[in-house]
Amino acid sequence: MTEIPTSSEITNISNLDQVPDALGYYETEEMERSRGLLVANYSAELLTVYQVLAEEYVDKVKEDSDKKRIGYMVSLALIRRDVGRIAEHLQDLEDAIDYAYGMGFHNIAEFLEQLLSQTKENSN
Repeated sequence: MTEIPTSSEITNISNLDQVPDALGYYETEEMERSRGLLVANYSAELLTVYQVLAEEYVDKVKEDSDKKRIGYMVSLALIRRDVGRIAEHLQDLEDAIDYAYGMGFHNIAEFLEQLLSQTKENSN
């Protein structure tokens, strides 16, 4: 059973960029290189490479894999934000929230909802 993060683990986060690490999703060197290429030259092919690497990582690391998957979903949202694909960024965050609720991580989902609301307010 995956351990649900405590409130302090979530509330110590001050921005969305910290969420993946807080949930135990740490990019490998290969994933970091892929992300760099993706942010520099966004394409569906490069996105697929990053996604495959990330999925393999999450699937391989069994401990807290559900939390890591949420971190991965937020990481994708951050990539899309960084390349200016805001509609997809917001959708990725909504998907991460839905997944968190579905997995019983209500505190994570509620925190992500707060960050999503702030993001939407800041983009208006």
